Amino acid sequence: MISDKETAKEICNTLADCSLKLRGTLDLVKSNCVAGEVEQYKQKLGVVLGHLMLDLRDPIYKEHPDLLPRDLR
Repeated sequence: MISDKETAKEICNTLADCSLKLRGTLDLVKSNCVAGEVEQYKQKLGVVLGHLMLDLRDPIYKEHPDLLPRDLR
């Protein structure tokens, strides 16, 4: 998907940061929204995080396995 290793590394780092920030929004929703909204948000967030991993990060990790974070091995 991304042949240049340095570019792939930067993309993966950026996507990992995005994932963390997106996960952090769940606390905001839990603190300020009703239960039904929280559940709906969790479901949609899961879809987005899944796409970030499966559609963007995984293809890069397949091409550059050494970029795969230790916690995902």
